[in-house]
Amino acid sequence: MLIYHYNVNTPYRRQIRTIFRNAKHHGFDMEGRSRFLRGLDDVQRFLDLTDVHLSDNTSINGTY
Repeated sequence: MLIYHYNVNTPYRRQIRTIFRNAKHHGFDMEGRSRFLRGLDDVQRFLDLTDVHLSDNTSINGTY
């Protein structure tokens, strides 16, 4: 399992890394299975966007 964190702020990153460190002490290596993605360029490097399916009420340009 790989977890992608998209467009997160610095406090979130710090908190999640602390959680991963604590999990590692209990035998779970979560840090190696997590990617922090900053923008669509990073997303396209790891995911094929043609395979991503959004719900019908999702708007790409931010208008509803």
